[in-house]
Parts: sequence; C-alpha cells; structure tokens
Amino acid sequence: MVHRLDKRGPGPARGRARRLRHRFEAHPLTCPHRWRREPDSPEAGEVYIPRICPPLEEIGDRTLTHISPRPGPGRPRRLPGPRAANPQEQLLDSAAETFVGQGYAGTTTREVAELAGMRQASLYYHFDGKEDLLAELLRRSFRHRVERARVIAAALDGVAPAMALYQLAASDVSALAAMPHNIGVLYRLPDVIASPVYGQFAGLRGELTAIYGHAGMRAAPPELAHCLDEYGLGELLVQLADAVTSMRAVGEIDPYTTKTIAAACLRQCGVSEKTIHHVLTHADDGVR
Repeated sequence: MVHRLDKRGPGPARGRARRLRHRFEAHPLTCPHRWRREPDSPEAGEVYIPRICPPLEEIGDRTLTHISPRPGPGRPRRLPGPRAANPQEQLLDSAAETFVGQGYAGTTTREVAELAGMRQASLYYHFDGKEDLLAELLRRSFRHRVERARVIAAALDGVAPAMALYQLAASDVSALAAMPHNIGVLYRLPDVIASPVYGQFAGLRGELTAIYGHAGMRAAPPELAHCLDEYGLGELLVQLADAVTSMRAVGEIDPYTTKTIAAACLRQCGVSEKTIHHVLTHADDGVR
C-alpha cells in the first residue's frame, strides 16, 4: 500500500499515513528500515512505503533472532524414527493411548493433540475430529484380524479341523496381543459401541465371526455339531480370543497365554483332550 503526503499541508491523506506509520512502529517485527522514502516528484509529492522487515542483506546473521521457539506443545514428536515425520501416525498413537487409558467419551481432541506434541488446530488439519480418529483405529484393528483369518480360512480344507481352529485362534490372539496400546479392546468399550462410527465395522466383525463359526463347526464332533448354532458358536469363540485384551490390562502376554486361549476354543467346541494334546504337541508356536 502506498500513501502520499501532500506538501500543500495536512489533510486526510497525511493523517492516515501518520496513523499507519505509528501502527507499524508498534508491531513487534518492525525495524528502523520499515519505511522507505521515495524521491519527491511533482505529481505525487513524498511517497512512503511501509516495510515490516528489511532485506536479508541489511540484517545478515540477525535473521534468526526474529524466530523464537513457540511456547507450549510442539516438537519433538512422541514417536521415534520415520513415524515421527508423519503427524497422522503421531495423532493416532496418542488417540489409541488416551481412548484405551481413559475412555473414548472422557478424551478430548485437545488432550490427543497435546500428547502428540501438537496444537489442537493441527489435529483438525489431518482428521475431522475424535470420531474420525476412532474410525481409523477400529478400521486398523479389525482389518488386521480379518486379513489373518481369511488366510487361514482359505487353507481349511487342507488342514485337520482341530488344527485349523487352533491356528485361527492362536493367530488372532497373537494379533491382539501385538496391537499398540491394546486397541483391540476399543470395540468392546460401551462408549465406543454407542458412537456413530461403530456401525461401520459391523460387516468386518460379522465376517470374523462367520470364519470362527465355520472353523468351530468343522472341529466339533459330529454328535455335537448338529445341535450347535454356527454363528452363535463363532461369536463365542471370538469372545474367547478377545479375552487377551483384558489380560493385557493386568500383565504381559507370553506364548503360553496364546496356547491356553487357543486350546480353550477347542474345548468349547467339544474337541477331546487327546486331540487337543496332539494339536499342542505339533502346532507351530510361532504361528502368524
């Protein structure tokens, strides 16, 4: 903006330029070179052009003195390595920790952002809000479990029924035990079930339940299988696998815990102890 000062005397233009000059003088980033006087001209008179800061060659090494650390939340980020450069991963990690630790309803976006070393406004640049964070966490936890279950289900015909169910349960329990901040427990929390985003994942959970139900019916003895409901059995087996999330809250999970829960799934389907012993003897403890 160019302001002209008329040599013929004071007037609106001269007063306005003086007020603007005072305004720039009060600005914290101003400096002695903020005004440049142009040569007089017959048409324009004296011309003053406001400048908030001088050219770099005029201040040299003093450039960095104008940049001070902003107080409050900021770097360093909470995750090391490559993930530290991804603010979305930082926010999701913080959301997982707070949602599981203090409940979904009891967490605010400000708390999530501050735990990630960011400001609340930065969170809304990457996510629409708390529901969007929850939806992504649920999507990741369900997708990982279902993808592993699909792989085992595709090979059911070539594996003994009891061994197939054991591998399915052991793989699912291992996945739940490895999820960061125990996010596998989220979909069981009452405030998460009551959230609008919960219904988006009914299909994935239904698919997981159906895979468990099919594997359980194959493993059950013929005299017992005819009186079982496949979907109800699948729901019960999923709940048994989910028990590892409650156990994580009180201690670490070791391979024996995984084997114990997987064997409990076999017992729930009526598999004999002799068969269970055979499965435990020959099963791969590092099933993936």
